[in-house]
Amino acid sequence: MARTVFQVGITRYTKQINTDDHIDSTEFTLTNVNIKNIAEQAGVSLATVSRVINNSARVSEEKAKRVRKVASGLGYRLSPKPPTKACFRTRNVALVYAGWSMMELNEWGFMDGLEAVFTENDLRLMLVRMPDDGSLPSVFSQNDCDGILILADLKNVPDSAIKSLEAFPCIQMIHGNARQQFGDEVFCDNHSVAKLAFEHLQRIGVKRPAYINVEPGHDACIERQMFFQYCMQKAGIPCATFTADPQTALVTPSHVLAQQLVGELAAMKQRPDGLFVPVDYQLPDLYTALKAQGIEPMKE
Repeated sequence: MARTVFQVGITRYTKQINTDDHIDSTEFTLTNVNIKNIAEQAGVSLATVSRVINNSARVSEEKAKRVRKVASGLGYRLSPKPPTKACFRTRNVALVYAGWSMMELNEWGFMDGLEAVFTENDLRLMLVRMPDDGSLPSVFSQNDCDGILILADLKNVPDSAIKSLEAFPCIQMIHGNARQQFGDEVFCDNHSVAKLAFEHLQRIGVKRPAYINVEPGHDACIERQMFFQYCMQKAGIPCATFTADPQTALVTPSHVLAQQLVGELAAMKQRPDGLFVPVDYQLPDLYTALKAQGIEPMKE
């Protein structure tokens, strides 16, 4: 029995790389078209595509035609699938978190997308924290929601509470390797992140781009580096790489690693004029290290 609240298209890829981190060839194969692909090619937001699918009057005819044309070209059928009353009884969907995992909400772009989808479908997003004492929040014990979204590792939540959550339709979202054993999963599109970084650096006129990363063991960082290097190689643009040593990174504070990497960057005869940092939480340490070297971020 399928328990998916939202139908999500996943873009998969195949890759072939050398062992020396130099990419000789990489092939990307789209196996499933989703509304994100349509939004990118039509030059509109995800919310606009959603409105076109649902025949909303809030979309201009020009944008609607553009979306339909792109969808047709991709072989995607724009057919609205309104939720049935049986599917959405309360119209509440709970975003579940536990302990420090609330920090995962720094994915503001993700939250912005959620807000657009929920507004379009007249749904309410509820933030629900799993108590430390293992008790079950009333929203679940009283069956006051239609489904749950998990943006956290619930490994410390008692099995009895997990079993209660399993009774609800569930989607786990972008949380690394920590997966619960129920529900459906949505993964971060690292290919698109790297592509956006490449396109942005190109758009602002960067001639000597570089990739810098103080967390080499992070799976998302590894994939983003690979895709970013692929984009640069395809465009014929040299790209310097500054990555912390995996063994050193395990025992060295991130700000020290940032200082070391920026020191290598500053010692170059011809410094990079643009950096791709794979995750936002590395920025404070790198910004401080750049300033210490007399480099003004966003100016030099």
